[in-house]
Amino acid sequence: MRVHPSADVIAIFLFLGIVFTCSMAFAQDSYYIEERVQSNSPQHPPIDGIMKSYIKGDLLRREAPDGVEVNIFRPDRQLVWLINTTRKSYAEIPFEVFRQNAELELMSMMPPGPDGQPHVPDTLYDPTGKTRKIGKWSCKEYKRKNEPKMQGVTSTTTLCVSKETGLPKELTLRIFSITLGKELKPPIQKLLDKITELDGYPVQTTTSITAPQIQSNTTQTLIKVEKRAIPDDIFELPAGYTKINMPTP
Repeated sequence: MRVHPSADVIAIFLFLGIVFTCSMAFAQDSYYIEERVQSNSPQHPPIDGIMKSYIKGDLLRREAPDGVEVNIFRPDRQLVWLINTTRKSYAEIPFEVFRQNAELELMSMMPPGPDGQPHVPDTLYDPTGKTRKIGKWSCKEYKRKNEPKMQGVTSTTTLCVSKETGLPKELTLRIFSITLGKELKPPIQKLLDKITELDGYPVQTTTSITAPQIQSNTTQTLIKVEKRAIPDDIFELPAGYTKINMPTP
């Protein structure tokens, strides 16, 4: 079982290649979202599957494209469950441990500024002027500005943002709040603030990463959105699963 928050952090990165300011009324909205994730890298088996997300209040369940791994975020209990449906097992991670690891990964994605600290450019995205059709949604294309090159790693990201999905752009910020908490370091807060500058919700995000002897391309595409009631038990552990004890710092 993977003990690292990479699956959900990768989902975050796809928006970063992309302030939780929602009202209480918005926070009660529930959503079911399906996104196709396609990834190719010579170093790993290709991925082509559907990532499913269930969002209700401050709860999040995310089912990985492989159909095996499930992460359930329970900020109300201050924990994250990492579930393996094949082995019928789960690990219980303190929310603070997951949050710190995810925060470190996000900070590592930011290039250093003149003071050596992580730096977020004042302008993070540039519109390309192109309009595309992704599924049933028309969207405007943006590209990440000032792509960092750190330790020989270069990334390029393209977003296509639509106002036609029915999803408020604040939903992305809400997911960040669930997975990272509401007390954020200033560089991360500034990074998340940039999402409010996009006019809509990302319906497709493509990220290419190049490093010495490494090349990967990942595309995440929105395919289904439903605003609907979600039962509470979907955010609970399945019956009969075995707990795996994991060392934590």
